[in-house]
Amino acid sequence: MPFTADDVEIYNLAGIKINTDNKLSINKESNYNGHIIWDTSGEQTGIYIVNIKHETETRMQKVMVEK
Repeated sequence: MPFTADDVEIYNLAGIKINTDNKLSINKESNYNGHIIWDTSGEQTGIYIVNIKHETETRMQKVMVEK
């Protein structure tokens, strides 16, 4: 099953889901590796949580947005 931007949700530290429509892209390197690119131009500086759900696996990662 292909990995898409629909598998990615981003939240701020207050737990509010960030609208990422047309702001995420996936650069796939192989079946198991790639990069998620998020256009943060409309977001504030701070820490965000990236939640990735694909098939039966879920991963969470903290990211820092600096301007």
